[in-house]
Amino acid sequence: MSRTADVLVEAIMLDCMPRPSACVDFGLDNGNIQQRFEAYYYPVRAGEITADQLQQCLIAENTGKALTELVRNAHHNPHKSIEITTVCDLL
Repeated sequence: MSRTADVLVEAIMLDCMPRPSACVDFGLDNGNIQQRFEAYYYPVRAGEITADQLQQCLIAENTGKALTELVRNAHHNPHKSIEITTVCDLL
């Protein structure tokens, strides 16, 4: 069974949208989906963000905040002011 982070990275490397489970886990199901996807897409493709880093964010106490920090610190992210929120942040 693949980790959700692996599913996201694989989809990005195949240049396609990830499965719904990854979209929900990484906040690609609400807000400006295109900008959020690009905030992950370019850093992952550049090797700047890894599946392990993404997986660590999923187990963080505040998932959205951890993901936001990760993508904002990525040099290849074209959307530096992006804020990621996930369903886990609402629990």
